[in-house]
Amino acid sequence: MAVTSVLTRPLAMAAWVAFVVLLPSRVEAQSAPPQASAPASVSNLWLTVGGGYTSQKGDCSNCTGEPIYPRSGNLLIDVGFRANPQLDGAVELTWAPSHMRTGDDIRVTYLMGIGQYRPLKNHGFFVKGGMGVAFVRNWVFDTTNDVTPAFTTNAMALTYGAGWEVRSRGRFGFQVFGLHHTVALGDLTVTGGQTAEDVIGNMWTLGASIVIR
Repeated sequence: MAVTSVLTRPLAMAAWVAFVVLLPSRVEAQSAPPQASAPASVSNLWLTVGGGYTSQKGDCSNCTGEPIYPRSGNLLIDVGFRANPQLDGAVELTWAPSHMRTGDDIRVTYLMGIGQYRPLKNHGFFVKGGMGVAFVRNWVFDTTNDVTPAFTTNAMALTYGAGWEVRSRGRFGFQVFGLHHTVALGDLTVTGGQTAEDVIGNMWTLGASIVIR
């Protein structure tokens, strides 16, 4: 009996110590809050759809007449991605029809690769620029007294501009902008057989568009 009593007491003490030590960890494990789920992925889509009021002008290095400024509207679409919270990249499509005093309807489509940078994240002032190709259809170069026959061509084009973007709480926003498109048309033969050298087509746009991110 003495031996049994001597062995029982240490065993009982060991069991009690183990219970006291393990109980807090068991309670803590049961009361620990579930791990937060991974945050939802952020879309990298950048899409804008809009348009504006345009003024176009053809000019050349040896032109002396007063330029003509046909005015019209245009349609502008950007489809691209967010490189980071301040920089977007996209393919930009601009369709710009106009009507000349000669009665000709000119259609110019710009297909550009562009970048847009905001010093502030997701909203505020931005600058943009890019280059690509202008598909010119039925263009007439008009410098008051000298007019070229209507022609069709493809040429290198550049664009640059700036604007202001306002973001909503969701994925939608709104931006206003000013842009300048320029396309190099080369040398053209005008009325009287003269040559207009280094002809440049210009288009200025004041517009607005809806933004989806």
